[in-house]
Amino acid sequence: MERMKSKGPEASLTILPVRLPGTPLAREMGDRVSEVIGAMLEQQGLKNIELGKKDFDPGTTNGMEPIALSLGEFVTKGRRSLNARRR
Repeated sequence: MERMKSKGPEASLTILPVRLPGTPLAREMGDRVSEVIGAMLEQQGLKNIELGKKDFDPGTTNGMEPIALSLGEFVTKGRRSLNARRR
């Protein structure tokens, strides 16, 4: 977080897809929520925003700590994949 703050509006950020439970309409609404979050960050001056394409699925994990750890692994794996493609 400190590294991102130090870069200011030049920081790069990927917004993970927002998923709402329910019908296919809920999925479309979740996509719109991600877009709105991105637009709000752009209005505040953040320049390098990307909307993530791959959903995070915590599976059957219960509790905030296990979900947070699972999300951290998901993000790290995605970052490694992105860096490998850039080489």
